[in-house]
Amino acid sequence: MKNILYICSESSSGMTPFGANIINTAFQSADLSVYAIVVSSKEINYADYMENNNYRIKYLNSSDNLIRKVINKFYNYKLLCRIKTIVKEHQINYIHFLTGDYTLNRIIPKLKKTTKIVYTVHDLEAHETIHKKLKEILFEKYILWGVKKNICNANILVTCSKSQFRQLKEKYPEKPVYFHQFPSLITANIVFGNDICKEMKDIGKYILFFGTVHLYKGIELLYNAFLENKILFDNYSLVIAGKGDLPFKRKNNEKKLLHINRFIKDSEVKLLYCNASCVIYPYLSATQSGVLTLAYKFGVPLIVSDISYFLDNVKNGETALVFKNQDKSDLTNKIEQLLFNTDLEEMKNSQKEYYEKNYSASSMLKELKIIYQK
Repeated sequence: MKNILYICSESSSGMTPFGANIINTAFQSADLSVYAIVVSSKEINYADYMENNNYRIKYLNSSDNLIRKVINKFYNYKLLCRIKTIVKEHQINYIHFLTGDYTLNRIIPKLKKTTKIVYTVHDLEAHETIHKKLKEILFEKYILWGVKKNICNANILVTCSKSQFRQLKEKYPEKPVYFHQFPSLITANIVFGNDICKEMKDIGKYILFFGTVHLYKGIELLYNAFLENKILFDNYSLVIAGKGDLPFKRKNNEKKLLHINRFIKDSEVKLLYCNASCVIYPYLSATQSGVLTLAYKFGVPLIVSDISYFLDNVKNGETALVFKNQDKSDLTNKIEQLLFNTDLEEMKNSQKEYYEKNYSASSMLKELKIIYQK
């Protein structure tokens, strides 16, 4: 029996379900004794995602005090003490940091003295972005520095990206590196949710992009492809559902784009997907992403760019159509092909099969157990 302590010190629309689903899955194993410390933000609470709200999960909240919040970004003494207590009381074999945890770069070396450190690497390199202020540039540099420090201090590295797995093996040949499939982002609140986004009340047929808005996700390319195609523009709306400022200027008098600029509640996700004519992920780059699981689960016709992560996780022509990255003309052709010349029922069946085969709890458990054998 291996005793595992999971740490999720970051909370966001992507990180929280990622960490929670791995912890939920690990709790199902008879071979792992699982403990966890999770830190919720004001907007997103880990308790909403946990299936096992028992005494082995310690719930913490990020500080409301500005000074304490800044201090914790550099040295979270309270969290260090909590971790040390659980390690000692339950003879923890591995501490697994799941959510980037760049702010913990100074406490991980202290924990490493007594316990093996497992670190999940999300992004080895920075994505394309638009910086508006000096503090944003400095903060991103601090995040990257913290991540690299954590990678160097970890005993074992883990990633959900096959291409990043190869990079890590090459860059850190002295460290054990493991891959496991990206966990499904599907929660009970998503599956049983039937809320309609209030912003959608006057929207007819639509093409969907779902996720927080960032430059590297290629939304401007999708916007321009949509605007410049009369068939699409006349018959559909483009819905961008996710928090963040659009990284481009909208055309004058253009009324066919709906941007739901807020956090989308889990109870709103299912109908947002199920009512869409198709969903498009036109990413310019991405190490990994959980949005594929949403399209697969709800059987929504799908188009993705040909970045390596998507190529590793779709079957072109079966579970999705793939277009050449940053090629607007090819994207437009693929949208027309999908909406007007593709057997959508066949694609939906392929998506269902792929989801059941690759995102089941049993397959992830096998991958997790291998990590903790070292």
